[in-house]
Amino acid sequence: MVLGDPAVLGPTAGPVADWVREADRGRDLAFVADEAELDRRLGPASAR
Repeated sequence: MVLGDPAVLGPTAGPVADWVREADRGRDLAFVADEAELDRRLGPASAR
């Protein structure tokens, strides 16, 4: 998981946007905006 929204660095377009979108569909790599979203993506096993 990559913690942090890549859009804060500027708009993503073209191949970068495609890569982020495809990564977010999978389970091995995803971009999440914050820790709350990270916890939601990881599910109950991530309870602290």
